[in-house]
Amino acid sequence: MLPFIAGTLITMTGQPCPAGVISQIEGLYKWVVTPEDSRRLPIISQKDRFTPHLYQLLKGTENLSPRTDGTFVDVDPFSNTQAQVFGAKVKSCRIQQRNLVAEARVAVSYGLVNVPSGYFQTLDYRMVRVGSRWLISDITYEILSDKPWTLTSELEDILKEVKKFHQNHTRSE
Repeated sequence: MLPFIAGTLITMTGQPCPAGVISQIEGLYKWVVTPEDSRRLPIISQKDRFTPHLYQLLKGTENLSPRTDGTFVDVDPFSNTQAQVFGAKVKSCRIQQRNLVAEARVAVSYGLVNVPSGYFQTLDYRMVRVGSRWLISDITYEILSDKPWTLTSELEDILKEVKKFHQNHTRSE
């Protein structure tokens, strides 16, 4: 398992990565690595880590089923894999907009059936400071295309599909 974040990361601008950024990501992955068979707590248990918009998207897609909703989230949103997550580590941090926005690059360890693969998925967390707290507002997935792929855009697209599915099935009844 990757060790969880410890110590102070120095950002690309020479400033320390805010402790609140690190603690939010560390806390999220403590929740994520809980074994599936021990019935991980629902996303509401992590509500205080996200901006209201991202939380609503996560909550809205949490229990989707292809049978009743026409689609579902088919990857773990916090690893962008269909594999077990073993841990995560913040690799770098960049502070922007007068210390109100932070971009944290996170390496996520994943694998199958209790065996880490040795590979890491890179995710870029966008954090915003609201008062004294840092909240996760989006995640950008490393992809090989010109268009960034973000968690919010993916979840918004899924919820649009669900809405169409329900509209079509309501009309046909």
